[in-house]
Amino acid sequence: MNDDTELLTVPETARLLRISRNLAYELVARGELPAVRLGRVIRIPWHELRARIRAQAGGDRKRHQNERSDKMERLGGDGAGSEHDTGPRRPGGG
Repeated sequence: MNDDTELLTVPETARLLRISRNLAYELVARGELPAVRLGRVIRIPWHELRARIRAQAGGDRKRHQNERSDKMERLGGDGAGSEHDTGPRRPGGG
């Protein structure tokens, strides 16, 4: 983004995020999108939007890594021998 687009309109932000314009306005109203109000005009600061997206994406990545680690621990480290193992069984319960 250059200096001319440092403040985005809500419809521009919606297009960038690939969401509907109405959803973008709802997110602004709920405080989930950073917004600056200039009278009746709403603008979205590009740098704040980008920072929020990066922070959320980083948080999701960490959460998924933690979930995977937890799952691996429950499965016995490497996932081998899980309770859903469908390998061959020996007669007599082995």
